[in-house]
Amino acid sequence: MTDAFAFFRRFSRSLGQGIDGLAAAQPRTWFVFVVLVAVMLSLFSRFPVYADRHAKFPGSFLKFPGTPYGQAITWWLDHPFQQVPVETFFPNAAAAQGILAGSISHCDKLSVRPFLPLLNQLAGGGYWTLVGASHLSAILLFALIYFLCRRITGDTTFATLITWGFATTWAGAWGFNDRVCGDVVAIALLLSAVAARPPWLAALLVYLAGFTDERAIAAAPLAALLRHWIAGLPGDTKAGPAKLTATVLPLLAAMGAYLASRVVLHFWGNVQGGTTMMVPTEVLLYHFYVSYPKNLFTVFEFLWLFPLVFVGHLIFARDPRITGGVPYLIALALAAGPAFVVWDIDRSLCYLLPGLLTAICFFPAERDLRRGCALAAALASLAWMEPNTSILRFLFL
Repeated sequence: MTDAFAFFRRFSRSLGQGIDGLAAAQPRTWFVFVVLVAVMLSLFSRFPVYADRHAKFPGSFLKFPGTPYGQAITWWLDHPFQQVPVETFFPNAAAAQGILAGSISHCDKLSVRPFLPLLNQLAGGGYWTLVGASHLSAILLFALIYFLCRRITGDTTFATLITWGFATTWAGAWGFNDRVCGDVVAIALLLSAVAARPPWLAALLVYLAGFTDERAIAAAPLAALLRHWIAGLPGDTKAGPAKLTATVLPLLAAMGAYLASRVVLHFWGNVQGGTTMMVPTEVLLYHFYVSYPKNLFTVFEFLWLFPLVFVGHLIFARDPRITGGVPYLIALALAAGPAFVVWDIDRSLCYLLPGLLTAICFFPAERDLRRGCALAAALASLAWMEPNTSILRFLFL
């Protein structure tokens, strides 16, 4: 066992030296290479069912638009701010159960998620607007994770390994497999708000993320806190109230503007979002007996190591680099809350990404240990891959 750890440490150091050398010689080329490898790892580990005759519900990408659910999603994309007429696409919707009831419930909430329908008015691609936006957002997410991680830590190797490790997880592949929700679009907007320097742009991005999915508003405090901690890194010129004004307040203002807009839409625009299938006892029992621990673990897989250690560090240690441990824990709970009141816990937990990235980038460890943890998490997540969801399934089916 000792020999194995020694070999892994030597391998990790050699890999880090190689990455550092390549990235220093061609930084822009390396950035593109990191993103391309992340895309390939994501597609390899969970290859989307583009035209797979063995696809389970809701079917392959090509066949989905012809299904009742696909027709309802297409109608929503063509009619911003309008309630999806579920009875048109799902006769006897009131008696529906199981997955079908979940699809109807999802359609019931889409009127207050107008960003993608408005984007479709410009793109004109219908259902494929959502698919294309999700795919592009998944790629953008890899770029943002690498950029933010390298910007915060100054460690190219660590940023590379974290990006590749995230790509192999369920959350990293969700953008390529999503055909109904647009979650990764909202999450990419959130992380773009973290990366954006102009306060007005950060606020606008959070506002748009909220109208892509309201879970983004619950996760906005995590994004605001990450912006605040980034501004506190060495070399920052702002301090005190100026830093707070430039980092946190724009995102809080965006949250307020979103809530005010929802009130206006509800009372004056008659735009109402549904609340069906939210917080029934069955949901809580399902998550306790079924979702825990497998479904929770699957979202970020072995990258969960970082927030677990980070939260313990916040509780039991005093780190002079980090202020606001209590706000982080509160923001984490606020962002995680929606996941436990709906059935689809996995995609809801994806909105914890700003908090996960905070834990990763401020991970309390020296460089070599941090790199080793990132490499171990990436390799373990890749090894955890299920052959029946990966591209390997084409070898057997």
